[in-house]
Amino acid sequence: MDAETTFLLEMALVLVTAGATAVLFSRLRLPVVIGYLAAGIILGPSLFSSSLISDIGTISNLANIGIVLLMFTLGLEFNLRRLRKVGLFAALAGIIEIALMIALGYGLGQFLGWSAVQSVFLGAVMSISSTAVIIKVLSDASMMRKEFAEAIIGILIIEDIAAVVILTLASPLAAGDAVTFSSILLQVAFIGIFMVIVLVLGLAIVPRIMDRVYRNHSAETLLVVSLGLCFGMAIVAHLFGLSVAIGAFLMGVIVSQSKAQERLDERIAPIKEMFMAIFFISIGMLINPWLVIDNILIAVVIAVVFIIGKAFSVSVGTFLSNKDARTSLMTGLGMVAMGEFSFVIAKTAFDLGAVDQLFYSSVVGAALITMLFLPASFRRAPRTIDNLSRFIPGSVKETLRRVDRLRSDMTAWMSVHLDRRREVRRQIFWIFIDLVIIFLLQVFAVTFYDIVEMLGADPAGIGAITYLAFISALIALMLPPLLNILNRVRFIGLMLIRGVMEAGHFEKGAEGRLFKVFVDLIVAGIGVVLFFMFIPIAPHVEEFPLLPVFGIIIGLIVSYLLWDANKSAYDRMCQILTGGFKDE
Repeated sequence: MDAETTFLLEMALVLVTAGATAVLFSRLRLPVVIGYLAAGIILGPSLFSSSLISDIGTISNLANIGIVLLMFTLGLEFNLRRLRKVGLFAALAGIIEIALMIALGYGLGQFLGWSAVQSVFLGAVMSISSTAVIIKVLSDASMMRKEFAEAIIGILIIEDIAAVVILTLASPLAAGDAVTFSSILLQVAFIGIFMVIVLVLGLAIVPRIMDRVYRNHSAETLLVVSLGLCFGMAIVAHLFGLSVAIGAFLMGVIVSQSKAQERLDERIAPIKEMFMAIFFISIGMLINPWLVIDNILIAVVIAVVFIIGKAFSVSVGTFLSNKDARTSLMTGLGMVAMGEFSFVIAKTAFDLGAVDQLFYSSVVGAALITMLFLPASFRRAPRTIDNLSRFIPGSVKETLRRVDRLRSDMTAWMSVHLDRRREVRRQIFWIFIDLVIIFLLQVFAVTFYDIVEMLGADPAGIGAITYLAFISALIALMLPPLLNILNRVRFIGLMLIRGVMEAGHFEKGAEGRLFKVFVDLIVAGIGVVLFFMFIPIAPHVEEFPLLPVFGIIIGLIVSYLLWDANKSAYDRMCQILTGGFKDE
């Protein structure tokens, strides 16, 4: 049989098997993705003595086309208008949740005895939820218009953006086991610069071209031109050493600003779905079901840690981003399913040789468990929250109610006083600018260290002196934006607390205490961030007790900033103890 006939026969076999499993799993009310993975296992080399597909490399190449089209359509949906609509809530909740999950996954990987690179990839896989499965569950439950559903969708968008960054970082991370904060920092900065340049140049040219094609040519021509731009930008990203995914995503964002967006969505969707089916089948072909069964305990551990950690981290991030406790818990319980990008990240790491077959099979097994768990658990989510509330101490419930009331008063006050709301937003904007300045100084510091090391300076002699002198100058440059952040936080706190006092829910004289609590919490958070921000710019001297010394320094800074609160709490405690002794 010639090569052309073999290819056509195997493509027919792949698509027929995919269609059959999709129909079967749809009738079983299970995610279709699991059906595609099952089709891949059936066709792959692990279940039978030999694979039913002779040219797995061709299937893998077609699967890569599915990744490019997935990222392009994601960019089409995630236009700049939608970015503004997502707003600060989803960004803050998503960043908190993703950071917690990456840290949790890294810790779990270290506990399992995996390498640093494998642990980082485990954290990355665990940080992303399944958009397709979660949206399907919400739709089946007729809950798409609920407040927590909007929160879930916003966080999913942020996770999709994080997945793009993670995929771009995959190649540098896979290059070796040395995962340093400075290398990640420089890579993120490079990604940011690339994205800004591409968006600025692309938004000035591409939408006009697409609008002209949209007006003067057929839908087929529009589709061909858009796909050409998509794959062209993917190649440009690849030439700059970045993932093809980020190039396709950026072109999707650019094209979304044209009038052709809706027509392109309709035209590309069927093509994308076909190639994504092939993608999931290719993942299934790499799964060794016997290895999954042999290591089912690891898969269950990963799944359980993911479910508990995801529910907790999303709930915390949502609550800290100005949602009430019940909405936060519903949001957390609605995101406990690993998804498409988890498979993409795992497959990318496997193809790069960064992870082994054990890691790959365990992660896929855990993802399947979570996909099966979500539909059943989400139906019982309200009852789960009610049962959970019975075990929460009354003091904790009262604290949560007070926080909810405080935030609702702030929201109501800002909706009435538009001028003050604009001022608060202006202050938040400048806090963001100050943080960007500090971040750029970080990048400059890391670059400076690399240059000094390239020049061969003695790390115990002139190199140490150079580092210390540079750190002193860098801290001096960081102090103005840092002090501006603290002053702006105090200004925002004063405005918001005054608005709360106007609502009349707190007694007179409570303004000062509320102001201290608000500012002290924010300052404490800044202190924690400072600790991690100063680590990559610390002196690179061997046997230097880096973490203890900088921990003490940052601790002293935070203690100084919180001195008033600590002193008043200490005096209050002394008064209570003194009163107790007198009563006795």
